[in-house]
Amino acid sequence: MSKPLRIARAQAREAGAIARLIEPAFARFVAPDLGDVGRVAFRLYVTEKAIRRRLADGATGVRASLGEGLVGYAELRGRDGRIDGLDHLTLLFVAVDLQGRGIARRLLDAVTAHLAAAAPPIPDLTVNASAYAVPIYRRLGFRETGAADEYQGVVSTPMRLELEPASARVD
Repeated sequence: MSKPLRIARAQAREAGAIARLIEPAFARFVAPDLGDVGRVAFRLYVTEKAIRRRLADGATGVRASLGEGLVGYAELRGRDGRIDGLDHLTLLFVAVDLQGRGIARRLLDAVTAHLAAAAPPIPDLTVNASAYAVPIYRRLGFRETGAADEYQGVVSTPMRLELEPASARVD
Protein backbone atom coordinates (compact mmCIF):
# COMPACT_ATOMS: atom_id res chain seq x y z
CA MET A 1 0.00 0.00 0.00
CA SER A 2 1.83 3.08 -1.22
CA LYS A 3 -1.00 5.53 -0.34
CA PRO A 4 -1.87 6.17 3.30
CA LEU A 5 -4.84 4.28 4.67
CA ARG A 6 -7.55 6.65 5.85
CA ILE A 7 -10.18 5.61 8.38
CA ALA A 8 -13.35 7.69 8.75
CA ARG A 9 -17.02 7.44 9.64
CA ALA A 10 -19.04 6.07 6.71
CA GLN A 11 -21.80 8.17 5.19
CA ALA A 12 -25.13 6.96 3.80
CA ARG A 13 -24.15 8.31 0.36
CA GLU A 14 -21.32 5.71 0.30
CA ALA A 15 -23.72 2.76 0.58
CA GLY A 16 -23.28 1.70 -3.06
CA ALA A 17 -19.50 1.56 -2.77
CA ILE A 18 -19.81 -0.31 0.53
CA ALA A 19 -22.15 -2.91 -1.00
CA ARG A 20 -19.78 -3.36 -3.97
CA LEU A 21 -16.83 -3.84 -1.58
CA ILE A 22 -18.62 -6.51 0.48
CA GLU A 23 -20.01 -8.72 -2.32
CA PRO A 24 -16.74 -10.17 -3.74
CA ALA A 25 -15.34 -10.95 -0.29
CA PHE A 26 -18.63 -12.49 0.80
CA ALA A 27 -18.90 -14.56 -2.39
CA ARG A 28 -15.35 -15.85 -2.10
CA PHE A 29 -14.92 -16.44 1.63
CA VAL A 30 -18.31 -16.70 3.38
CA ALA A 31 -20.96 -17.82 0.88
CA PRO A 32 -19.37 -21.24 0.19
CA ASP A 33 -20.14 -22.26 3.80
CA LEU A 34 -23.80 -21.21 3.58
CA GLY A 35 -26.89 -22.68 2.00
CA ASP A 36 -29.17 -20.78 -0.35
CA VAL A 37 -31.26 -19.31 2.48
CA GLY A 38 -28.17 -17.98 4.28
CA ARG A 39 -26.69 -16.49 1.12
CA VAL A 40 -29.95 -14.71 0.31
CA ALA A 41 -30.45 -13.46 3.90
CA PHE A 42 -26.94 -12.04 4.04
CA ARG A 43 -27.13 -10.44 0.61
CA LEU A 44 -30.41 -8.74 1.58
CA TYR A 45 -28.64 -7.32 4.65
CA VAL A 46 -25.86 -5.78 2.54
CA THR A 47 -27.78 -4.29 -0.37
CA GLU A 48 -27.05 -0.65 -1.12
CA LYS A 49 -30.56 0.26 0.04
CA ALA A 50 -30.25 -1.64 3.35
CA ILE A 51 -26.84 -0.16 4.15
CA ARG A 52 -28.00 3.36 3.23
CA ARG A 53 -31.06 2.99 5.46
CA ARG A 54 -29.05 1.77 8.45
CA LEU A 55 -26.47 4.54 8.14
CA ALA A 56 -29.18 7.18 7.67
CA ASP A 57 -30.98 5.80 10.75
CA GLY A 58 -27.92 6.16 12.97
CA ALA A 59 -25.87 2.99 12.54
CA THR A 60 -22.15 3.45 13.07
CA GLY A 61 -20.20 2.53 9.97
CA VAL A 62 -16.45 2.97 9.64
CA ARG A 63 -14.70 2.91 6.27
CA ALA A 64 -11.09 2.48 5.20
CA SER A 65 -9.89 4.06 1.98
CA LEU A 66 -6.72 4.31 -0.06
CA GLY A 67 -6.85 7.43 -2.18
CA GLU A 68 -10.41 7.58 -3.49
CA GLY A 69 -10.96 3.82 -3.28
CA LEU A 70 -12.93 2.16 -0.50
CA VAL A 71 -10.97 -0.87 0.77
CA GLY A 72 -12.64 -1.82 4.06
CA TYR A 73 -15.82 -1.42 6.07
CA ALA A 74 -17.03 -2.16 9.60
CA GLU A 75 -20.53 -1.64 11.01
CA LEU A 76 -21.97 -1.74 14.50
CA ARG A 77 -25.39 -2.14 16.09
CA GLY A 78 -26.64 -2.98 19.55
CA ARG A 79 -26.83 -6.54 20.81
CA ASP A 80 -30.42 -5.64 21.61
CA GLY A 81 -31.00 -4.96 17.91
CA ARG A 82 -30.90 -1.16 18.22
CA ILE A 83 -29.61 0.35 14.99
CA ASP A 84 -27.72 3.05 16.92
CA GLY A 85 -26.24 0.60 19.42
CA LEU A 86 -22.49 0.15 19.68
CA ASP A 87 -21.73 -3.22 21.25
CA HIS A 88 -22.10 -5.68 18.35
CA LEU A 89 -19.99 -5.80 15.18
CA THR A 90 -22.27 -6.81 12.31
CA LEU A 91 -19.89 -6.34 9.38
CA LEU A 92 -16.12 -6.31 8.92
CA PHE A 93 -14.99 -6.66 5.31
CA VAL A 94 -11.78 -5.88 3.43
CA ALA A 95 -11.28 -5.85 -0.34
CA VAL A 96 -10.29 -9.33 -1.54
CA ASP A 97 -6.99 -8.22 -3.09
CA LEU A 98 -5.92 -6.32 0.05
CA GLN A 99 -6.60 -8.90 2.73
CA GLY A 100 -3.78 -9.75 5.10
CA ARG A 101 -2.34 -6.21 5.10
CA GLY A 102 -3.68 -5.00 8.44
CA ILE A 103 -6.75 -3.15 7.17
CA ALA A 104 -9.19 -5.14 9.33
CA ARG A 105 -6.97 -4.45 12.35
CA ARG A 106 -6.98 -0.71 11.60
CA LEU A 107 -10.75 -0.70 11.22
CA LEU A 108 -11.19 -2.61 14.47
CA ASP A 109 -8.76 -0.25 16.26
CA ALA A 110 -10.84 2.72 15.09
CA VAL A 111 -14.07 1.03 16.18
CA THR A 112 -12.74 0.09 19.62
CA ALA A 113 -11.31 3.58 20.20
CA HIS A 114 -14.73 5.00 19.32
CA LEU A 115 -16.42 2.61 21.76
CA ALA A 116 -13.98 3.36 24.57
CA ALA A 117 -14.72 7.07 24.16
CA ALA A 118 -18.49 6.54 24.32
CA ALA A 119 -20.37 7.75 27.38
CA PRO A 120 -20.50 5.42 29.15
CA PRO A 121 -17.63 3.44 27.61
CA ILE A 122 -18.59 0.14 25.98
CA PRO A 123 -16.82 -2.66 27.94
CA ASP A 124 -16.89 -5.35 25.26
CA LEU A 125 -17.73 -5.99 21.63
CA THR A 126 -19.44 -9.08 20.27
CA VAL A 127 -19.54 -10.55 16.78
CA ASN A 128 -21.17 -13.56 15.14
CA ALA A 129 -18.30 -14.86 13.03
CA SER A 130 -18.62 -16.95 9.88
CA ALA A 131 -16.58 -20.15 9.77
CA TYR A 132 -14.04 -18.41 7.54
CA ALA A 133 -13.74 -15.43 9.91
CA VAL A 134 -13.35 -17.26 13.25
CA PRO A 135 -9.52 -17.55 13.01
CA ILE A 136 -9.29 -13.94 11.82
CA TYR A 137 -11.30 -12.70 14.80
CA ARG A 138 -9.14 -14.81 17.12
CA ARG A 139 -6.05 -13.00 15.77
CA LEU A 140 -7.86 -9.72 16.40
CA GLY A 141 -8.35 -10.68 20.06
CA PHE A 142 -11.90 -12.08 20.09
CA ARG A 143 -12.70 -15.30 21.95
CA GLU A 144 -15.55 -17.74 21.31
CA THR A 145 -18.43 -17.52 23.78
CA GLY A 146 -20.47 -20.42 22.43
CA ALA A 147 -20.83 -23.00 19.70
CA ALA A 148 -21.67 -22.20 16.09
CA ASP A 149 -25.38 -21.73 15.51
CA GLU A 150 -27.68 -20.92 12.60
CA TYR A 151 -30.02 -17.95 12.25
CA GLN A 152 -31.94 -17.32 9.01
CA GLY A 153 -29.63 -19.77 7.25
CA VAL A 154 -26.46 -17.96 8.34
CA VAL A 155 -24.15 -20.12 10.47
CA SER A 156 -21.94 -18.19 12.87
CA THR A 157 -19.92 -18.53 16.05
CA PRO A 158 -20.56 -15.99 18.83
CA MET A 159 -17.36 -14.22 19.90
CA ARG A 160 -16.43 -11.45 22.31
CA LEU A 161 -13.63 -8.88 22.63
CA GLU A 162 -12.97 -7.14 25.96
CA LEU A 163 -12.25 -3.46 25.42
CA GLU A 164 -9.81 -1.11 27.10
CA PRO A 165 -10.67 2.56 27.68
CA ALA A 166 -9.19 4.98 25.11
CA SER A 167 -9.54 8.62 24.24
CA ALA A 168 -9.82 8.53 20.43
CA ARG A 169 -13.11 8.78 18.58
CA VAL A 170 -14.13 8.21 14.95
CA ASP A 171 -15.91 11.34 13.69
